[in-house]
Amino acid sequence: ISELDPRQSVERELLLATVRVTPESRGQVVELATIFDAKILAVGVEALTVSLEGHPSKVDDFEALLDGYGIAELQRTGRVALPKLDRQARLRAVKGKTG
Repeated sequence: ISELDPRQSVERELLLATVRVTPESRGQVVELATIFDAKILAVGVEALTVSLEGHPSKVDDFEALLDGYGIAELQRTGRVALPKLDRQARLRAVKGKTG
């Protein structure tokens, strides 16, 4: 395990959550998922299962908003990260593909 500087890395996290919904709140949860670019994985009579991949702060915000509807189950991967490619390496990689 190595610790990466957040300014020099790309971080992501995955959230899977089952959220309780009523007929009145179902549309609101779907709209919230749409705003955050989350995916609806399963639809039940009284619950929705959603997934979201993104920067940990985005996942935190999404979880906080879902909590207002009632989270039945929740799993998060924790942060995963890779070092950012330097600009010159990215340019060389693009030129190598087109040239």
